[in-house]
Amino acid sequence: MSAKNKPGSGQEIVITRKFSAPRELVFAAWTEPKHLAQWWGPKGFTNPVAEWDAKAGGKIHDVMRGPDGTDYPMGGQYLEIEPPSRLVMTTGALDEKGALMFEFHHVITFEETKGRTTLTIRSRIISSSEGSEMYTNGYRAGMTSSLEKLADLVEDLAAREIVSTRIFPAPPARVFGAFSEPARLAQWWGPKGFTNTFHEFDFRPGGVWKFTMRGPDAATYAMDHVFSEIVPGQRIVMNHIQPGHDFTLTVTFAGRESGTELTWRMRFADPAEGEKLRTFLLGANEQNFDRLEALLAGWSFPLSPRHEQSAPAQRY
Repeated sequence: MSAKNKPGSGQEIVITRKFSAPRELVFAAWTEPKHLAQWWGPKGFTNPVAEWDAKAGGKIHDVMRGPDGTDYPMGGQYLEIEPPSRLVMTTGALDEKGALMFEFHHVITFEETKGRTTLTIRSRIISSSEGSEMYTNGYRAGMTSSLEKLADLVEDLAAREIVSTRIFPAPPARVFGAFSEPARLAQWWGPKGFTNTFHEFDFRPGGVWKFTMRGPDAATYAMDHVFSEIVPGQRIVMNHIQPGHDFTLTVTFAGRESGTELTWRMRFADPAEGEKLRTFLLGANEQNFDRLEALLAGWSFPLSPRHEQSAPAQRY
């Protein structure tokens, strides 16, 4: 049921805030329900219901609970998603019958400079109804309070990440190709002295990558990954599935004058496990980068054009 248009419709409110965290992390906090439940709403509010379907056309249903126990249901929808730089969405309070009391249209952008993110929210009132003034009038204060909670959350999450970065003297498409083409990937993946036997490599969102790594001492390690996001030449997100070592690896490829800035962000399901492995993984990642750099320097056969986009399932 549509809310009635009021004279305030069309008013735009702009809120900007800087965060001491990379934009991939801030973006995730706007799209992952487990994170939204921790910061959405002013200080003192919780979210016993946090259903955010982060895809174009995905529905939003959230119930904010105030310090006095009062529930405030909210609906909305994601309209556009461009990870990790832009979101377009609507949100609005619902009355006791589930009808919108008012509705905001939001355009949210994320810009990163030297590991810090500038978040800009442009919110426009597109409809309102009788009794909604208390919500629309308090929007700026409420969102500002919410963003204070968001700052605490992303700074804590950033401190738990294991991050490795290096600039490679090659364009993003070529560095991306070293990941997307399994014949190349098998040559450099893993620390110094390791080799790989790939069993399945399905390079697409939802695709599985199964392989066995063999260390210099001949010990073998079975590895299971699932690709959750692939943006050719820009971004790969994969989940490493292994008891006690579950983590999400986000790989980004940023063009620079000198080549490609490659960044790995490892986020463990159990932060304590990540902390135990931090020193080892930072060293292992550098060895991985050394091997990748050597591969790029000795590029010996042409990159298959299909792998510059995505590769179909391949089994070995």
